[in-house]
Amino acid sequence: MNLEHINVFIVVVETGNLSAAAQTLYTSQSNISRKISQLESEVGIPLIYRSKGQQSIELTAAGYEFLDYARQIQSLTKDIDSIAKNINRKFGSSGVPVGKIRGRNAR
Repeated sequence: MNLEHINVFIVVVETGNLSAAAQTLYTSQSNISRKISQLESEVGIPLIYRSKGQQSIELTAAGYEFLDYARQIQSLTKDIDSIAKNINRKFGSSGVPVGKIRGRNAR
């Protein structure tokens, strides 16, 4: 699953419409719509009701349920990024402190 599509979905929900989400993410409305459609294809269910001339978005029942999981995924991704940065600061890019590894049969 594409994390960018999940983040776009969350921004669409938080801003209330595709145009505002596009402004927030510095992209076009058509790009936002395409990413939402791709996310819906990935999960296999519609997440947003669509109708001509609709100003604000409305989530489907599945969209509301997916939103909870999307926010959890977003939060966990931020946690992982933070952990990775801390490890990098502590050990450098290799992730292993040099000279600290002992083999099984090392004395």
